[in-house]
Amino acid sequence: MEKKQSLLKNKKILVYFLGGMIIFLMVGSLLSLWAFKGENGNTEVNAYEYNGYKFLKANNGFILSINNKDIGFNYLPNELEGINNDDFNFLNNKYYVIFNPEELNEGSYEINRIRGILNYFNILGAPACDKEEKCSDIPVKDCSVDAVYIKKGENKIYKDNKCIVLSYNEDSAKIVDLFFYKALGVMK
Repeated sequence: MEKKQSLLKNKKILVYFLGGMIIFLMVGSLLSLWAFKGENGNTEVNAYEYNGYKFLKANNGFILSINNKDIGFNYLPNELEGINNDDFNFLNNKYYVIFNPEELNEGSYEINRIRGILNYFNILGAPACDKEEKCSDIPVKDCSVDAVYIKKGENKIYKDNKCIVLSYNEDSAKIVDLFFYKALGVMK
């Protein structure tokens, strides 16, 4: 009988403890909303604006909602303003995504992201190598065809014959984000 009362007493303490923790968490969350309010009572402290476009901070990047679609980016546009870039237009419904097979492969983040960007504009993005060596069973193309060519070099976007060249030195995600911002018209 004494064991039963001890067990009931322990359960009661556990219930009080859990209840207290829940109340503490609720009060704490309310206080955090109050403490971290932005200007004019705005609680969106992780919101950024650029040229009239609103970006929300996400896990490891930023989300832009445009044309009823949420698009993820690694960098905000103002972080990419110093990168030289030429204007470009998409003129056809198929572009090759050319890469050096010693630097990237058809499953690389950069290649898939560029193909996704082209797909956003209803353009087929077909992977292609810039040389035969170490290339899998995909075509070898150069800038004599409509293409987006990603390669190592100086950080910039420029036109070369029929190619839109995305040249990066260390962080390819920067140049790919800039390419998407330019294509969307977020950056001029």
